[in-house]
Amino acid sequence: MKKNETIANLKTETGFCKYCKQGRAVQIGEDQIYSQADLDNIASSECTCDGARHAQEKENRIRRAKDAIDKITVDGEKEVGDFLKSALSLLADHKIKKLSVNINGIVTYTVLRGNEEQLSMQRRETITEGDEIE
Repeated sequence: MKKNETIANLKTETGFCKYCKQGRAVQIGEDQIYSQADLDNIASSECTCDGARHAQEKENRIRRAKDAIDKITVDGEKEVGDFLKSALSLLADHKIKKLSVNINGIVTYTVLRGNEEQLSMQRRETITEGDEIE
């Protein structure tokens, strides 16, 4: 197959893996236009070299962590969940180890990078009960 050859409403373009620089055939819709950077991103996401696999695993961890944040975030605190999601790439890239957000001194959300690249999420609510006696 040649570059730009059309097959059943698809055309083949060439993208290059960002990690191993190997060229890969990328199938896109015949009326779609992608930049070379876009084609390279697609090729990298489909490549099986060590660098690409590591990047794919990191993206999968981040995607699963975002889903976990959605599960533990309650109504009225979705903006906090969005903020925590925005920090996940910093955690996965080893730029930060842990991020905690406290809401009104009662609810604390924590995301952290554990051993072996795992990302952990936690929501902790502190309720203090007691009486004052004079």
